[in-house]
Amino acid sequence: MASMSEECPAGSYRAICYGVPVISDVPLTVSGGARSELQAPCRIVIERSSPPSMRTGQALIELEIQGRKVSSRFAPDHDDETHRGVWRAFVENVARFEWREGPDEPLRIWREGASDEILAFWVVHLLLPAYLSCNRGISILHASAVEVEGGCVAFLGPSFSGKSTLLASFLSRGFALYCDDKLAIRQVGDGIRAFAAHGRYRPYRANESLGRCQARRVADPGPVRALLALERIAGLEKPEITPVSGADAFRRLIADHHMGFWQSRAENFQAVSHLSRTVPLATLAIPDDLRCLPAVNQAVEDYVRTL
Repeated sequence: MASMSEECPAGSYRAICYGVPVISDVPLTVSGGARSELQAPCRIVIERSSPPSMRTGQALIELEIQGRKVSSRFAPDHDDETHRGVWRAFVENVARFEWREGPDEPLRIWREGASDEILAFWVVHLLLPAYLSCNRGISILHASAVEVEGGCVAFLGPSFSGKSTLLASFLSRGFALYCDDKLAIRQVGDGIRAFAAHGRYRPYRANESLGRCQARRVADPGPVRALLALERIAGLEKPEITPVSGADAFRRLIADHHMGFWQSRAENFQAVSHLSRTVPLATLAIPDDLRCLPAVNQAVEDYVRTL
């Protein structure tokens, strides 16, 4: 197999994102994630032809993200003997995107006037994770994550639940970054391995920005040691960690399986079911007081050592 440097056309850019080698016509401006265990590169291509229509196929999502309308559709390809489908997505005033199902298919882009920086944000932040979720057997969790005791510890929760605040506290103490928003995981044998996202960290959550390069970041894929679902509780005096299992674990994880809407319901449920049975999940109740963060850090470290 040719190396990435041998396969990379002139004028293209190389990176590793979410554990996958990427060769891209778009300058991704990322500093690299974990070393890849998947050898075949993902190809991102800027197209010059007429863009695809967003009026055909089954509508999957219609929502607003960071002030822009985002939509996606799926259509089966009846001319393909393998019955693979075609995925399309649209980000308002940024680009249209399309990919066919299959590990060797490229992610194709039709630009609509956005700058390289804004286009790179949407590719890395949303479309590349969606593509990998569909075509490379990778699951994406809505989580921030750091390396603790030689493995990945992920903090789950909706926006404003404290993921970024807790992540910043761990990073300030020298822990290595896996991701600040989307964690790539993949089943390997009987276990689950985590891959660093792209080496950038957004401490202030500026719109359409991947943030700054984090000097201390995870280099190699590692085992997922624990998943912690955050709960901020006013008046709580000290952090509390409570294990969750069975149906309760499944319900909590299904809400954080971030790219589930790009998969069939059966595939989504199967991935979450395996994750809930394989990796310890617990709730982490956090006092609503930043002065308690050192105690929260210590509670997490102590918990991971018991696993």
